[in-house]
Amino acid sequence: MESDPKYVPPYLSLALLELKQQQMAEAAKYTDQVIKLLPELPEAHFYRAIAEMSLGDFNAAEESIRIVQASPEAPKYPRTHFMLGNILAQKGDIPGAAAQFRSYLQLEPSSSMADAARQQLSQWEAAGQVQK
Repeated sequence: MESDPKYVPPYLSLALLELKQQQMAEAAKYTDQVIKLLPELPEAHFYRAIAEMSLGDFNAAEESIRIVQASPEAPKYPRTHFMLGNILAQKGDIPGAAAQFRSYLQLEPSSSMADAARQQLSQWEAAGQVQK
């Protein structure tokens, strides 16, 4: 990084390492550096979204998630639907959140987070907040 500050892979590696170590502020710092160099890089935005959600900056996380979902590489990142569903639910957009959870369930029906998405959808359906 010192020899070529515009070389992106080390920043991404460090961001991922920081995420794994639950050092979210550091992960966000590295992803921000990558995004300055390559503003549309989905991997950097995905890492940034995870870090920002953990730090409580849901607007920044949503911004990055939407960039990932609009990219040609979106299928690599199905978890963004689960993440955005949670953000939208917190904002009170239950229909939007439900749509994101349903997209997530189509892409990863047997993942560890799928049961949580199903339970939340069932609660919203039972409460009449969304249609089946």
